[in-house]
Amino acid sequence: MLCIGLLVAASGLTAGCGQDSGAPPRTTNGEAGVETFTFFGLGRQSVLDEAARGRLERELGAEAVARRGIVDLEFQRPGWLARFLPDLDALNRRLNSDFRERVEYDVLTLRYNYPSRTSPAFEKVRLVFDGKTRHPLYFEILANAAGAEILKVIEDKYGTPVDRSEAGEKVLLWEKSGDWMVVLPRINRLGRPEYLIGIYFVRRIESLLEVRAGGTAGKGGAGGAADAF
Repeated sequence: MLCIGLLVAASGLTAGCGQDSGAPPRTTNGEAGVETFTFFGLGRQSVLDEAARGRLERELGAEAVARRGIVDLEFQRPGWLARFLPDLDALNRRLNSDFRERVEYDVLTLRYNYPSRTSPAFEKVRLVFDGKTRHPLYFEILANAAGAEILKVIEDKYGTPVDRSEAGEKVLLWEKSGDWMVVLPRINRLGRPEYLIGIYFVRRIESLLEVRAGGTAGKGGAGGAADAF
């Protein structure tokens, strides 16, 4: 059963390579054929539709939905992005440039708080989409010790990462056509290995800034896991 669970977790991280994602990708002008990273078949070219949400529910369990909210790309703690991904940090600062008020955007956030019930390798999953276009913006995934097998799958698919580890902190980065994947292998508070995984679709995130510039942004007070990416 453990081996089956590991395979399921790994499949979720590699879906989109000739496997049925449940949500056919749709391309936009100027980006036809460009795909970077995927999670359960959802990548830069995908649109979140009912078929995709149905698959996510089957793989990750019940979703918690939030509409509108801030867009904070800070991956782990304040200052982390500036240290390891300065370009992404600059984008994050532009997204939240008005520090006098809470800057909100039209986003749709899906949270899966108990995905291990159906995909044992995953502890928590947070997927953020553009509320208007339903294109993915960024994903944050927490995997348990099975992340070691998932990491091997990611390296097989995307190649050797850039290793920016320092001071005892392991940081692995992949860049593809302007998008980023980040993996942080670490030990949790219980002394157990876990893997924090982030995927950032940079051009999609930049589109939010274009909408904001137009004055429409709001302000207010490892079985299936081998196919996931």
